[in-house]
Amino acid sequence: RRRAAAAAEAERRRVETEEEESKLHKPRISNMARSIDRTVFDLQAWQEKKRAKVEALHRRKIAEEELRECTFAPRISNASRRMTEGRKVRAGADAAAFIQKTRASAKAAAQRAA
Repeated sequence: RRRAAAAAEAERRRVETEEEESKLHKPRISNMARSIDRTVFDLQAWQEKKRAKVEALHRRKIAEEELRECTFAPRISNASRRMTEGRKVRAGADAAAFIQKTRASAKAAAQRAA
């Protein structure tokens, strides 16, 4: 009977300890994470990266707000629209699409000339 009472008391203490620990809001981290050495320089670099991200986001939001205020929309002919689409492809990183479009244009021009 004493053993059962002692076991029940030990279980009660364990539960009580767990409850107290959970109230401390202490995160449980792995041993590997605990073993990582972080220096002040690492923390400063992380903080600078975070600040740069927040600043970039802020600048983007300001730019979007300024664009919302712009109401002017020029009328562009279909020919001009096609020309600007071609420029976007050339200016972009997709060189294969540019080459394919150039070859198709050259082929069409050759067929018209023939």
